[in-house]
Amino acid sequence: MKKTFFVLWLLLLVSAAFAAPVTLEYRHDGNEVNVYRESNKIVQKEDGQTVEVETVTEITETVKSPSPGLTLAAEVKTVSLKVNGEDQDVSQIPPSRFSYSLDKQGKVTASFDKDGNPTPGFDASRETALLPDKPVNKGDTWTGKLIMDTLNSPIECRLEEVYKKNGVELARISFTAEHTAGLADMLSAEDLKAAESIGLSGSKSIKGKGNIYFSTALGKVIMLEYTLETHNELSGAGQHKENDETEDYKMWRTQ
Repeated sequence: MKKTFFVLWLLLLVSAAFAAPVTLEYRHDGNEVNVYRESNKIVQKEDGQTVEVETVTEITETVKSPSPGLTLAAEVKTVSLKVNGEDQDVSQIPPSRFSYSLDKQGKVTASFDKDGNPTPGFDASRETALLPDKPVNKGDTWTGKLIMDTLNSPIECRLEEVYKKNGVELARISFTAEHTAGLADMLSAEDLKAAESIGLSGSKSIKGKGNIYFSTALGKVIMLEYTLETHNELSGAGQHKENDETEDYKMWRTQ
């Protein structure tokens, strides 16, 4: 009886320890370099035609200034590209370079081109943090947005579990996205004015789901995965175009 009580008491202690609130915050040190791989498959259907594009890219992020006030310089290289199953020559595709600043909740506060100039059309007031601004428990939910606006949509997040893998504590955050945006949501004020001046109108509707694996110890995303369905419409100059896309995306940290 005493042994049974002891085992139950021990299980309760372990359960309570893992049920403790979790703080999710970005943290980076000076001179830190992180490397990620992305794989992305997009299938687009328009006017009875189907185009399938598969890409693999490598992202190298270097810390220009550490947390707080984090600024990261990114270089994106195309590793492989297939269009309708056929390999394409990527040797002539130059890497893209840019930098951006984050707060500790993962809100993008500034964006710059490869020369350090502010990115045209970037509006920090439109950005939303990815992570909550207070500790969360399993089952807690919040509204966020992926870093650099990968989905161009708010996402509804839920902390599913906190566990250890290879000695690293990970928080698995599930999310769903269901959003319809008009041109005013997608374009800068200047671009919107130009579009409206020639009578353009349009919308983008998305629906998808995915998972974020966030290392609480390292203070960064270790893996991101999602599937997405998108419907696009654009009208103007007497024409109306519609297309549908499906996207299967995965990003993971390699070092």
